[in-house]
Amino acid sequence: MLDAAYANIIYDPRDPDPDRLYKSLFFEARDPAGTPNMGDGVSVAFSPDGLRWTKYYGNPVITQSSDSHTLLGGDDLDGKYVSFARPSVHEGDRTRRIGRSTSEDFTTWTVPEDVLVPDDADPPGLEFYGMPVFKYHDHYIGQLLAYHTPPEEPQIRFMGTIDVQLAVSRDGIDWQRAGDRQPFIPNGPPGSIDAGEIYMARGPVTVDDELWFYYSVCAVEHGITGRSGPICLAKLRLDGFVSMDAGHEMGALITKPFLVEGDSLSINVSARGGSVAVAVLDEHGIQHEGFSRSDCVLFDGDSVDHEVTWRTKTSLDDLRGRAVRLKFYLRNAELYSFTVS
Repeated sequence: MLDAAYANIIYDPRDPDPDRLYKSLFFEARDPAGTPNMGDGVSVAFSPDGLRWTKYYGNPVITQSSDSHTLLGGDDLDGKYVSFARPSVHEGDRTRRIGRSTSEDFTTWTVPEDVLVPDDADPPGLEFYGMPVFKYHDHYIGQLLAYHTPPEEPQIRFMGTIDVQLAVSRDGIDWQRAGDRQPFIPNGPPGSIDAGEIYMARGPVTVDDELWFYYSVCAVEHGITGRSGPICLAKLRLDGFVSMDAGHEMGALITKPFLVEGDSLSINVSARGGSVAVAVLDEHGIQHEGFSRSDCVLFDGDSVDHEVTWRTKTSLDDLRGRAVRLKFYLRNAELYSFTVS
């Protein structure tokens, strides 16, 4: 086992070396006895089975970093390993923020570069403690650990509560805050087990039609000794991060043009007590025959993968290879996503 703090572990079957199938990125503090090849910073280790670990002789591999980092792992977008390592608050900027570091071999890492920092739209004292990131379809989802520090405390600040907000990116570099910067997983009320701090696992686990998020909590805020707590679980429907909603009045939503590369249209929608219908338009907004709103079989249930059909058209096969727009008609409904497969 590793003597390590904040260890992140990935399974990497693409590595031809059987002794490097499991990889870990972790924070390692200097050994008081002065053991060689150890020092304050982020280090790596390798294992053939996840149980027997060998630390890299050249540790630490990232020294301009603080003690909070998360490992995305191998990123197909640029063919490199990616870590969101928090840049050091002891060199220059004393505000906790999110940095990005990359490596081609998992042992030589770049200096973390800022990719997400608090801005003027954030309340005074807000800092970013860390951000576990996972890939979700073609997006990067960041579970931003929002650290609410007292602004009157001199930096580097140590007191404050931590909740979880969301950020989203197409490339892992350019990030946008999501959900109007409201907590995705909020702190509990005073005296509860999660009143002080919340720390997320690297990413959710898909179980049937849900995403399961595991996280650890503390009843007291950061900076207080005796910070420990249980592991908790939060559940979210598939694609349930955001939705387009309509109330009692009928609403309509038209997508951007896209190329039809499948024949089945399924929707993730909650419409109990309401209804959903879908029309198919060409790229200029002209109605395709047989795919109108009145042709569509109405849906008034709750499903993560309801297959849409029309009276004379059971699929999109006639439109394969063509650019189309979808027009959704919603009443008392929440539309989360759609899929053409």
